Amino acid sequence: MRNTSVILFFQGGSEKTDYNSRLRQRRDTSSSSYFYYQEPQYPRDCQEVYEQCGDQNTESSVFMIQPDNSPEPFMVFCNNSIDGGGWTVIQRRVDGSVDFYRTWNEYKQGFGFLKREFWLGNDQISDLTNQKDYELRIDMNNLTAFLTLPSTIYFVSVMSGVNTEW
Repeated sequence: MRNTSVILFFQGGSEKTDYNSRLRQRRDTSSSSYFYYQEPQYPRDCQEVYEQCGDQNTESSVFMIQPDNSPEPFMVFCNNSIDGGGWTVIQRRVDGSVDFYRTWNEYKQGFGFLKREFWLGNDQISDLTNQKDYELRIDMNNLTAFLTLPSTIYFVSVMSGVNTEW
């Protein structure tokens, strides 16, 4: 994998359920007379991070998100410099500095460094992809220019009504 970089992205699509709107409602504080505690409201993915930043120049960086049904928020790298921004990067390999020959548990939890080379983690990817439909973008670049594949391959998820039992 020397001299080849691989980056996998997700970008938000359509909502899957009405559960999202119920989950995002504010608590009723009318009965609270003295103490008010507000739970932090994290974006669900990088598309929401990008949208919440509005017209500001949102740079690609690490952000905290919490997908629906995710027990805890987690950090992700959001790429806002390609194809309109809002892409959640799930894998990046650039220079081989992180060993990707790992156990299943390491792929389940995720490994590496979000600003360099990493695998986000199967659990986190599952939390992301179970809340709405996403588009998968794969960028492959060969630094020695011997790669014959197209530099970008698009896959659009069409999972509605598909039997996922194996």
